[in-house]
Amino acid sequence: MLRFQFFLLSRYTELQIFFEELVKKKISYSPQYTTDVIIGTLGGHLGFFLGASLITLFELFELAVYIFAWLCGKQSKKHETQDSDAYT
Repeated sequence: MLRFQFFLLSRYTELQIFFEELVKKKISYSPQYTTDVIIGTLGGHLGFFLGASLITLFELFELAVYIFAWLCGKQSKKHETQDSDAYT
C-alpha cells in the first residue's frame, strides 16, 4: 500500500482554475415576432388596404356620378339652345 501511495504522490499534478468573475450570465433568445404578432400585423395591414380600396371605389363611383351629371347638364343646355333657336 505504501508503494502505491508513493506512486500516486510522485505523479501528482495540481491544477488550479481561477475565474475572472463569479457571476453566471444566462443568455436566452426569443423570437422577435410571435405568431400572435404576425397575425395581428397582417390583419391590420389587410384592414387598412381593404378600407383604402373601398374608399377608392366610392370615389370612382362619385366621379362617375359627377361626369354623368355634367354630361346630362351639357345635353340639356344644348337642347335649350336648339329650342330657343327654333322659336326665333
